[in-house]
Amino acid sequence: MAAAVAGNRRFQRYGTTVNTERMLGYPVVRIKGGTAQQRQLFTRELLAALRAMSLSVWLADPGFSAPSAVWKKALQHDLVIVDELPGYVVHTISVASDSGIPKGDDLFWTPDGEIEVIAGQLLSRLHRIAGREPLWACVLIGGRSSRMGRAKHLLTTENGQSWLENTVSRLKPFVDGLVIAGEGVIPERLRAIPHIPDLPKVGGPISGLLSAMRWQPQLSWLLVACDMPCISSAAVEWLLSLRRAGVWGLVPKLAEGSHLEPLFAWYSPRSAQLFEAQMFSESLRIADIAASNKIATPLVPDNLRESWKNINIPEQLLSICSSRSEG
Repeated sequence: MAAAVAGNRRFQRYGTTVNTERMLGYPVVRIKGGTAQQRQLFTRELLAALRAMSLSVWLADPGFSAPSAVWKKALQHDLVIVDELPGYVVHTISVASDSGIPKGDDLFWTPDGEIEVIAGQLLSRLHRIAGREPLWACVLIGGRSSRMGRAKHLLTTENGQSWLENTVSRLKPFVDGLVIAGEGVIPERLRAIPHIPDLPKVGGPISGLLSAMRWQPQLSWLLVACDMPCISSAAVEWLLSLRRAGVWGLVPKLAEGSHLEPLFAWYSPRSAQLFEAQMFSESLRIADIAASNKIATPLVPDNLRESWKNINIPEQLLSICSSRSEG
């Protein structure tokens, strides 16, 4: 059984509460200033513009100021708009009756301004927030390895490292933390990394990913299977560079019309609700998540395609990773 993770320092680093400053790391915006009528008019027009961009927006009722509820909504929507949130530092849009200089990091709008302009500015900020959300890697182990005949995560590279160790070392520079999901022996050098079990009575990769998402629902996840030993730093950089507001997952494809590659992919915390709904419908194919319009399926550049190569049989071991020498 995988080791318990409660109390692990890496877990405590991103707890299930949010402090006054950390709310800035989430897409929560307060609209302030102007008259009540001006704020209502602006909010109505802004909502229409953002929803036309296919963004999911949750508008709090006037006076609603429960921080924990706001934070949870921010993990389910592209944007949360609040009237007030006392004691918490959030992004703001100031409404005024005449033009002026924005204070601090406020966005600024006047009733004679074009709503498309402020919506575009807000979208740019949301893109920046999306690229800075806490990111962990979830490395999947524990498949049957029936065709390989042995546990693939324990196969070794020419430098003596196991595939699991190699994957972890390649991902570490890009993430705030790592977790290993699934059953299997963990090499001694990796036993400080949290190791969580799959969901009970649920098979396939979706079990490991959802287990991680339920464990730490506030994180975005770089999901990687242990049988992809050719992953390059350039491939990770490319994938993460595509994170955007309104996109809840990046599931690449190697060619137009080809099958998707959900096991070296990125998923935002908002995608958890899609996976939960998929589980409820008894669909366990992780690639089915791409049926949602919130999941992007970018085409992998030719020079990075090898990073998505998975190894299933012993014969493939002879020709893996032509670019092994990459640092």
